[in-house]
Amino acid sequence: MENTLPTQTNPSVDTPKDSSSPQSPVASSPVAAASGAVAGKPPAECEGKIICGKCIKGGIPLKREFLSFLVIFLVGALTALTVFYVQAKREVLTLSRAAAQPAAAAPAASASPSAYPASKERTYATTIQLPAPNTTGGIPLNRAIATRRSRRAYADQPVSLSELSQLLWAGQGITDPETGKRAAPSARESYPMTIFVVVRNVTGLEPGLYEYLPKTHSLGKMSVSNVSTAMKDAAVQEGALQSPVAFLISTSFGNYQAKTKSTTVTATYMEAGHISQNMYLETESLGMSTVTMAGFDSNKVTTALQIDPAETVLYIMPFGHTAPEAEEE
Repeated sequence: MENTLPTQTNPSVDTPKDSSSPQSPVASSPVAAASGAVAGKPPAECEGKIICGKCIKGGIPLKREFLSFLVIFLVGALTALTVFYVQAKREVLTLSRAAAQPAAAAPAASASPSAYPASKERTYATTIQLPAPNTTGGIPLNRAIATRRSRRAYADQPVSLSELSQLLWAGQGITDPETGKRAAPSARESYPMTIFVVVRNVTGLEPGLYEYLPKTHSLGKMSVSNVSTAMKDAAVQEGALQSPVAFLISTSFGNYQAKTKSTTVTATYMEAGHISQNMYLETESLGMSTVTMAGFDSNKVTTALQIDPAETVLYIMPFGHTAPEAEEE
């Protein structure tokens, strides 16, 4: 008689499940189904490789590009915050240092750039009327520009009164009697410039120092006993000591500021340039020579020539006929 032993189930062997049985919660998860992952395990396609960024903890699918963007964004945000923090610390340190320093004393009224003294209008017992300027002749402007040169040597030949008149008119002469406009432009028509004339050899004119008076196109005789000695005392350059004429282009900063209500004087320097260029071109038209000089001490010049100390000499322009040995610059 056979003994029938009861069938035992091996607990270590999985019993196949009926395909019709309900799916496990993991298998039925749409996330797991989409990624092919089982909870706690990487997707099947990873095949044990290092996590590629396709998914992160929790099984949420992510693309590699999004992870790269996220990393860059976080690094950039951290850098910006660091820069802002450093800048804020610098501003705090700057403010604290400024607060620790004693306040600077207010400048004295005399140190203000608007405190230049104004020169006084001069009157003369003796004036010399200049010949009327030629306002329609001369060489073409383009030729004068093309041939303009600086020349420092002058012939031992007198300058005529007409030639002197022409140069002064080109620099500061009245070109419209009704409005008073001059040959050179001036900021707000302030006209703070003066041309003083050192005369050594001009036909019909005594040697000495003169002031050009644009309103009457005349010269006012100034009382300087020996102008040649005075120029040497002023230590001006050699060319201005030997030329028949030397023009001193001067300005009054105080007069300019009084007329324009400006605290700066830059425009007066530019005006000196306008005047000298006009005189350069007129010199070329006359076939003569000149040069602009600025290597001198204005205080020495005004002191030696007894000019109002409120005047500042910006340029000296020697003038005369061209010497045969003159070099062009």
